[in-house]
Amino acid sequence: MEEHRIKSAWEIAQEKIASMPDLTSDELRRQKEREFEPIGEAIAKKYLGGAIRATELKTEFSKYRGAEGQIVKRALISCLVQSIEPGEAAGSKRAMDGLQIFTGPNSHFAEARDAFEKIVSEFERKVLQQREAFETLERERLKKLGISGSAIRPNVKENQDWQQVQSKIRQSYDVKVNKLRKDLMQLIEVAS
Repeated sequence: MEEHRIKSAWEIAQEKIASMPDLTSDELRRQKEREFEPIGEAIAKKYLGGAIRATELKTEFSKYRGAEGQIVKRALISCLVQSIEPGEAAGSKRAMDGLQIFTGPNSHFAEARDAFEKIVSEFERKVLQQREAFETLERERLKKLGISGSAIRPNVKENQDWQQVQSKIRQSYDVKVNKLRKDLMQLIEVAS
């Protein structure tokens, strides 16, 4: 008489795993990317947040070798490139400093940095012009309501119309910034 043995959950899971097909090379690559991309992004965020210096960036990602290291490096660079925004000059400058670690002294990178600084300058000038125009309109509106004086300064930051105008200005620079991001990614891939 045959005795029926009750299998543990672990034994059942092992049987199911054994019967599953092996992962394809593409699936293995995607799995490694899912595992190591967050590491590169975390390094970039620590750098952008000021927790590590630019000189420590290479040390941080060089802890990973081979394919894993390339995934970490690519994610780190991509995160730095994506953090470049014309409205965030200080953070963007820090990101550019971090990216320069990967290119070294490079005339093409210097041109890209100059192009970005030009975009930021144009963007800030346009925002300032529009802001002054909004402040003038808001002062006139307040004056019509009987509110005036040298201490009166309209709060345009909270004005919905101003936020929409600022958003439109940002969108008008998105094409330029996206092209710059793409150029930086290509430049860094060639330099690395």
